Amino acid sequence: MKRNFINQTGDSNKFWTIEQFEEKYFVQWGKLGTEGRSNEKELGSKDECYKEIEKLIKEKTRKGYLEIKDLNIVPQKTILEYKPMDENIFWEIISTFNWKKTGDDDAVLKPALKR
Repeated sequence: MKRNFINQTGDSNKFWTIEQFEEKYFVQWGKLGTEGRSNEKELGSKDECYKEIEKLIKEKTRKGYLEIKDLNIVPQKTILEYKPMDENIFWEIISTFNWKKTGDDDAVLKPALKR
């Protein structure tokens, strides 16, 4: 059975599908409205394949993907209204910098990027 997922959080507008064929699975992903890319993987048994698929689905749902019945019936992505940043929000974000990671700029900025 083919399972379909979409991620429309933030700037994302992506799909991800997965389908099992005996001990193989076929995965397809990309931007909604495109053919996307695909890959297949063969494992040792049906059960092993099923477990791998369940693990991949858990990873995707943790990243914000939602399961839908049909990729041809995708909800319209909601466009959030632009709200300019005020000075209080700016300083709140700056205060999240992790200065304990000085020397690794990406690590310093990571909490602010999440915010």
